[in-house]
Amino acid sequence: MELPFLIKRIWYNTLFVEACKNIHAISGEIKTKYHRHEVSPDILSTYKTLIDNPSVNKFYNVFATEIAAGQLSPPWYIGASFARAAMVVSKTEVVSFATIAVGNKVSRISIFRLEAGDALWVINSLTSLAENCPLSQKLKLLSVFEKHSFLQTLLKDASVESAAKFFSTLLVGIDEDTVLSALRYSPAWESIRKNTALRDALIDQDQRLLPAMGT
Repeated sequence: MELPFLIKRIWYNTLFVEACKNIHAISGEIKTKYHRHEVSPDILSTYKTLIDNPSVNKFYNVFATEIAAGQLSPPWYIGASFARAAMVVSKTEVVSFATIAVGNKVSRISIFRLEAGDALWVINSLTSLAENCPLSQKLKLLSVFEKHSFLQTLLKDASVESAAKFFSTLLVGIDEDTVLSALRYSPAWESIRKNTALRDALIDQDQRLLPAMGT
């Protein structure tokens, strides 16, 4: 085995260990705050510290090819940290939190690579954000979620019941004309399968959304 290869392998291992050490430490803080079951005023800054960590970003940059090819899974803890943080972020920081999470490459990759069961957890956390979002910012939140195909990607494999719950929760309190107009131009809504199951879910959760299914 050639020396340069060994040196490279040692460097890779060192990088991986350093990134994981920081991920575990910061995600542990988020987990603790989540388990208190109360709004955490500094959860946004803690999550931002996690996804902006230099060693974490270096890890994602160095192993970008392997991660994209599915040969290496991003650390599960970052996707889980997003889901946990979303549950305890304050109402005034919902849109800011979503903007940071959606706009950050490390955050998006980690969330997109979650297994199906954990991906459902993320969908539920988005619904929690939608519920806590101030009425005046709900459409802004939808716009943020749709950037980088974030919401579309997550809804692709989600159940129609989960999708219906998200949209009905997000759009509650908004007048029907505005709701239908927003959905007409929504890439995320367009990405959902329009079938009998969705119709039944909307009948149970928010019948105002039914006309947006089309014919």
